[in-house]
Amino acid sequence: MLALAAPLLVAAFAPAEGVTYQLRLTEQRITARGQTEFVAERRLQFTREGDGYRAVVTIGPARAAGGPLAGLFLRGAQGLVGRTLVMHLDANGTVTAIDGLADHWRTYCDALAAPGDDAPLPEAVTAMIAGLRQASEPQQRRTLGTLVTSVIAGARETAPDGDRPVRLPARDGAGMLDGHERVTRDPGGLTILTSASGPLARGDAQGRVALEREERIERGLVVRARETRRLWSQGGDAEPSLTIISGGELSLAVK
Repeated sequence: MLALAAPLLVAAFAPAEGVTYQLRLTEQRITARGQTEFVAERRLQFTREGDGYRAVVTIGPARAAGGPLAGLFLRGAQGLVGRTLVMHLDANGTVTAIDGLADHWRTYCDALAAPGDDAPLPEAVTAMIAGLRQASEPQQRRTLGTLVTSVIAGARETAPDGDRPVRLPARDGAGMLDGHERVTRDPGGLTILTSASGPLARGDAQGRVALEREERIERGLVVRARETRRLWSQGGDAEPSLTIISGGELSLAVK
């Protein structure tokens, strides 16, 4: 747990060694036309390596349903199922190297490009995959590195206790979201509640976006997270055109 032995925050990124973490990620994308669901699982092990850590990531099963986007996700995820990636992290949890990066990346791209059961890949998707094949080594490392960095809290674990206003990038388009953040610390770690909203610009369209997020951080790892994002393509619409509900849970694997 993230220790608070003194008023100053001490140990930052400090995952437990000699144990296996089980990570389960979920996402639902809901529109008036239907729903798309994604589920991905993986196992993580950390050991000390110099000033940083060695992370062993074993890719577990993935599921997806709900249309072409689900099919693309599933092909990419299933292409890596059963693979073990060895990553080298600095003291802050930044991935500095991945063993066999070129081979893992080629396998991922080949899986994305595999023909689907229902229809040929759209030209836009084919072009996207071609671009991925040309990605630089740092880009490949950042992308595959998210297999572990998605649960590393980074600077968020140093957030001081209390309430404060926040300003966040819209992520889904141009714009900034203004809102409120509450940080509550306890001997085991911290919980962060965030609520924000703001305008969203996509081309000539002016919409809006709102988010609600809860994160639980222990030992510098996000052990539980849930976020709901609601997007309105037109600012005056009563119902959101897209709702994205994402979650993650990191726990000790049962042997």
